[in-house]
Amino acid sequence: MKLHKMWMLISIGSIVAILADQLTKYLAQTNFTEQPLVLISDFLVLRSSFNPGIAFSIPVPNALMILITPLVIAIICSIVIKDFDIQKRHTKIILALLLAGGFSNLIDRIIHGGVTDFIAFSFWPSFNLADSYLVIAGFLLVWNYGRIER
Repeated sequence: MKLHKMWMLISIGSIVAILADQLTKYLAQTNFTEQPLVLISDFLVLRSSFNPGIAFSIPVPNALMILITPLVIAIICSIVIKDFDIQKRHTKIILALLLAGGFSNLIDRIIHGGVTDFIAFSFWPSFNLADSYLVIAGFLLVWNYGRIER
């Protein structure tokens, strides 16, 4: 596949995923702030919450996150591009998910000063689609490229 076509597909995938994340966050803010939606009693609830910190609400200044996020995304993506076969479909998916997850949450930090989380399992801190993208990308990296050596 030609390089420009490959990057076009990765970019389109990222943009679609960012739009999905931003739309679901908007819907959560407008529909689940006052009245959460219980999907599975005391197990899964859609409830809008604001997270000014990072994962698990660890407090980190927003300005620092706005500066660091693009750098971290660039480093991780450059490692994936350098060390893994960019022609493989799962590598393209990993890159699209990394870009979408990182940049969608960055958009929230720039506009709102933090991120909107809305998926709440009873046993885990709440999260959003962008967080899911990053976790799935990490899982796919380990699944497809991870090696356990003694």
